[in-house]
Amino acid sequence: MKKLLLGLFALCLSGQAYASYYPRGCTPKTVTFFGEYVVLNSSEKDQKFRVYVFYNNAYYPVSFQHLPPAKQVSSGLPSTLEPSHWAAIVVEQKNFVLSCTDQGGYQTKLPCHEVVHVCELAVSPVMLSSQGEYWISENKGSKGALFSSIRSEGIYP
Repeated sequence: MKKLLLGLFALCLSGQAYASYYPRGCTPKTVTFFGEYVVLNSSEKDQKFRVYVFYNNAYYPVSFQHLPPAKQVSSGLPSTLEPSHWAAIVVEQKNFVLSCTDQGGYQTKLPCHEVVHVCELAVSPVMLSSQGEYWISENKGSKGALFSSIRSEGIYP
């Protein structure tokens, strides 16, 4: 009985740790990690525009750069996320690839799954004025600040 209670307690703690990485209503189901890349919008769904939330769990800034498919020009959507900070991006393109690098002088490639947590946020349909692919919010120190900035763009979780 004691082992069962300890096991349930450990399961509850691991569930809380998992939940603390992701805001309520956010799931990693359409996120795939491949070494120094994170792929967003990696599964079929009816929703055209998706909002992804990032949390930097590293002790140093992490930079992101979009890698467009061949034959497609892109600005790269560069962004740098400070340690223990939040960001959000709107994505339309299927298999939207971002690279993760250390912001230090050497631009070292990083294993994305070790330095950031990423999830898709359940949102109401994205307004026409908010459509496109861009960082909605960057470097917010709390989930509350992140959600305020997302709502200010007309996107409602």
